[in-house]
Amino acid sequence: MTTSISSHSVPGLMHVEVRSRNRDQVELRSWATQLASDTLRRFDTHVRKVDVRIQDINGPRGGIDKDVSIAMHMTGGGTKHIRHRASSYEEAVGMALRRAKQTLQRCQSVGARRHGSRESAYRH
Repeated sequence: MTTSISSHSVPGLMHVEVRSRNRDQVELRSWATQLASDTLRRFDTHVRKVDVRIQDINGPRGGIDKDVSIAMHMTGGGTKHIRHRASSYEEAVGMALRRAKQTLQRCQSVGARRHGSRESAYRH
């Protein structure tokens, strides 16, 4: 099975790559790439690469089978993983990115309280 890729680099350090097995999903990959870039842009100095994988678990049978997994590779080391499954690609991508943003915001606020700075929060 061949994987199709769409990628985009955000000014700063972050690189976004979206993969799916279906070659016909060019518009979906392009939209997901742009949405990921826009959603996570404010964290671009802390996240060096975002890998988004999109797949349909059941094929044409339908149901809650659109799976999106996100791996955020941090500049200070480590990787944060998010996964969401929904009945549509748009919902799965949107919710996974929302959760990714919340995870990064939580790291930022916890680190600021613990260490008095934002920088050390992303190393955990």
